[in-house]
Amino acid sequence: MLCGTKYQNFSGGFGSGKTTACCAKALILSAIMPGNMGVVLRETYPELRDTTRKTFFEILPKGWIGQWKESENRLILKNGSEVLFRHFENDKIKVGANLGWFFIDQAEEASEGIFLGLQGRLRRNVPRLYGLLAMNPNGKDWQYRRFVENKDDDYANFDSSTMDNRKNLPPGYIEGMLSAYSPDWIERFVYGKWTKMSGLILHEFDPDRHMIDPIMLRSRWPKFRGLDWGVDSPSTCVFIAVDEQGVRYVFDEYGDSSRTPEEHAQEIKAKSKQYEPFRASILDSSAFRRESDLKSVGDRYARSGLYCQPGTKDLLASILHVKHLLKMDKLKFVRGATDETVREMQAWKWGPIVAGKEKPARGNDHYLDAMRYALYYMDRKKLYSSPDNDKLQNERFSAKLTLGETKINCDAVTGLPA
Repeated sequence: MLCGTKYQNFSGGFGSGKTTACCAKALILSAIMPGNMGVVLRETYPELRDTTRKTFFEILPKGWIGQWKESENRLILKNGSEVLFRHFENDKIKVGANLGWFFIDQAEEASEGIFLGLQGRLRRNVPRLYGLLAMNPNGKDWQYRRFVENKDDDYANFDSSTMDNRKNLPPGYIEGMLSAYSPDWIERFVYGKWTKMSGLILHEFDPDRHMIDPIMLRSRWPKFRGLDWGVDSPSTCVFIAVDEQGVRYVFDEYGDSSRTPEEHAQEIKAKSKQYEPFRASILDSSAFRRESDLKSVGDRYARSGLYCQPGTKDLLASILHVKHLLKMDKLKFVRGATDETVREMQAWKWGPIVAGKEKPARGNDHYLDAMRYALYYMDRKKLYSSPDNDKLQNERFSAKLTLGETKINCDAVTGLPA
């Protein structure tokens, strides 16, 4: 409550008082700075209405209320300060005002893009600006990177456990959780530990096995680029090479969220020059949808000399393919050159089951999407089925591929070194 750091994260177990503390601090900031404006956020509107907003109004002194506009989700205090209540479902948020503070409740549900967007709105003319987060620990996610690993003086992290708030909880609440749940669940949701989550998608990834020191890329190794397009989130490119044993090396990456498609294309082409030639560049299929000017992002890349093919739309199949490569020890990451991709590997997790199907949680996937498009494309003839290639699924053929003066045997089915 007394911390004056600009960005603060309150991480802890269930019932540790995170939401109440942050709501109280937000109210104080609105009270001591007349004319302030803040926003309280949660992923979905029902959760916002039934939990976070409810807690906010429970601790709000009734005598402070000037006006409550429920249809606008806007609270006006008697001193002129305003509080907005918003949700960010589908990773989008509409907050047009200049803010003095924001509070993201259950911040593990928010993508880093939401946080960055709110940072850009902290520009109200008040004495001090604040960004508050409350969350359950979420493994090595972007919150861990920014608030725990980061030593920036603008960031502060506070860890708590359910035990810290025992006296305010119902009798038997803690004991019930300790007896009912698994050890890894208890570590995260009771003791508030930043442990590796059981819900990680690519849990097969092991830094000791899958990360290597920089290597010399052979000119005869086929190389591919995977790309993912983002508007508010980063546009990314991941570079992959394949050796004679079929080991895929993710050896470089690119990411930026502040450029036009044409500028991204030029940057990626410039970064690619030292590695050329590339067999193919695979771009998120949604980037080929034509906009109102009848041009797609794929068209704009092509006009800039970066020619791409659409990536697979089969999310789960491409995830399973990456998991298989990790299990078979056929996927390596060059240390120091693929930091963002590796961070996403260690944080990408499953979200809620929808219509009986598992789907990844939003965020932490911009580099991984680019990577899985390329990896899936590289083995496309194994993985895609059609009348023309069904006969080839169980047969292997040999062909000669000439690159300069070097000849290697290649598999005609996969196009990869045999």
